[in-house]
Amino acid sequence: MTQLVCILSILGLLYSLAISEKCDKPLGLESGNVRPDDIHASSELDKWHGPDRGRLNLRPDLNAGGSWTAKTNDQSQWIQVNMRRVLNVSGIITQGRSGHYSQWVTSFIVLYSMDAQIWENVTDIVGDTMTFAGNDDQDTEVTNMFSSPVMALYIRLTPTSWHEHISLRFEVLICKETENKKAINESCTTNALGMESRRIPSINIQASSELRDNFGARRARLNSVSDSDGHGGWIAAKNNMNQWIQVDLGASKYVTGVITQGYENGWVTRFEIQYGDDRNIKEWKTVRLGTGSPVVFEGNLDGDTAVTNIFPELIITRFLRIHPVEWHYCILLRFEILGCPGRLNPQTNCSDVFEMTSEKVSLTASSNYLVGRYWFPDYDREHPWIQADFGVIKKITGVTTRGSVTSFTILYSMDGNNMETVIGEGNHVMEFPGNVNDVEKVNIFMEPVITQFIRIQPMSWKSRVTLRFQIIVCPGNISLDERYQPLGMESRDIPSGDIESSSKWDNAHGPRRARLNNIKDSDGRGAWSSRYNTNSQWIQVNFRKLTNISGVITQGRSDVSQWVESYQVLYSTNGDDWSVILNSLGTPKTNATIV
Repeated sequence: MTQLVCILSILGLLYSLAISEKCDKPLGLESGNVRPDDIHASSELDKWHGPDRGRLNLRPDLNAGGSWTAKTNDQSQWIQVNMRRVLNVSGIITQGRSGHYSQWVTSFIVLYSMDAQIWENVTDIVGDTMTFAGNDDQDTEVTNMFSSPVMALYIRLTPTSWHEHISLRFEVLICKETENKKAINESCTTNALGMESRRIPSINIQASSELRDNFGARRARLNSVSDSDGHGGWIAAKNNMNQWIQVDLGASKYVTGVITQGYENGWVTRFEIQYGDDRNIKEWKTVRLGTGSPVVFEGNLDGDTAVTNIFPELIITRFLRIHPVEWHYCILLRFEILGCPGRLNPQTNCSDVFEMTSEKVSLTASSNYLVGRYWFPDYDREHPWIQADFGVIKKITGVTTRGSVTSFTILYSMDGNNMETVIGEGNHVMEFPGNVNDVEKVNIFMEPVITQFIRIQPMSWKSRVTLRFQIIVCPGNISLDERYQPLGMESRDIPSGDIESSSKWDNAHGPRRARLNNIKDSDGRGAWSSRYNTNSQWIQVNFRKLTNISGVITQGRSDVSQWVESYQVLYSTNGDDWSVILNSLGTPKTNATIV
């Protein structure tokens, strides 16, 4: 019987996401740094068991009880904390009720929000709501880490099951802001980009309409008042959902939020934020939560108070648009934009242009017909494409194009065969706008891709396909050794007891033999071999902590001509519920090995 064999070495980044000291910092419920009026609940049993009693390790005293205790036992109860600043939240610690009552929460979900109005559930890595295991007694601390941190201003715990009565003490765990690549620090959330100071010239402020010239877009500066130039604030000509006001910042900047005001009897009560790198862009991006839902920001309640809204995550943009969705009396707005000082760091912006005429680039295409510096594929080619091989691994951030192609998709690959598609918002395939004239068109990816091969596939064009392009890259090359580090199969840092399999041929072919570069010795054969050749066989590793995984290396059996030709990879946080690695289109990814 031919034996199915596989030797695995799991690769990944060397830090643990969940247990890392960088993301286990207490918010301050236990220490008292969180103020009593920032903790609220759906109900309380009595004044001695209010939400302020829900602090970790709090004990009953002469004046109050040993936990927050809900008035009723149902799944509509909750307790929440206003963190007063946008933070990356990574987990929760819970306890039951301290004292003479055996009460605790046995399971719960966590929600987060930027405004305490629109709430999102904390989800697992496949997007399903996470139900966290709670407590089994009154006083033991139970820590639950999220699959990935969430950026929020408010955190809410909703019990879903409990022992005797809903009673809870808790702490919120956060990431150190300096360790978060997109941390919204104080300098970026308080720095005004120039509406009020007039560093942004009036010509850079445009609107969908204006009631009259003295209510024009230029009047929308924060704290502006009526003067000889006009009214205090921009007023739209019509009160409908099609109105907007936008600003050209003059260069791409990190933008973190906005401050809004009304004036006298009019103001905007709710609005969305849109952004882009082109004032004439057809589809503006919308500021969204991590789940993909658009953020509707709470605006003003009077004509003078300045209201600050910080975005869930800082954005990189040149053009920012405010889109009112609700208003009082009329659409009337004054505002300021908040962001990081200065222009983008060139290294962060990654704006180097890689010339396609370089000898270092190898070009291939579905069909080749070159005229000058333009690519002309055959007329009868149904799905034309052109591909660049850099010969080294690059970090790609965008492309520039000229020619007749009006829209296109981009694919990328490490080996030129297994292609992934560049995706956009909502994990949909990104269809980039192409050229409408002879002016060079620049398209920047939502997220950089790391690759050796990049392929442009035209989707629409004028007359026939003609294309000339350049790739926008970060400086330097990327070494695989710099990106990936082995987690310990070959080195035996992963103990044999943490390697399991669906079956084994015999003890000499057990899962412990599946270490990379293993050979036959006194302990056994040169590979794990399954008992059966079916596609229900598997081998798995327990890392003992949540770990970020980036890939695998495989070999066949060292002493017999047997190997695995293709496989899928699944992952789990509990060993019971498994998800398959997907490609960029959302379908299971199957890796093929070299035979």
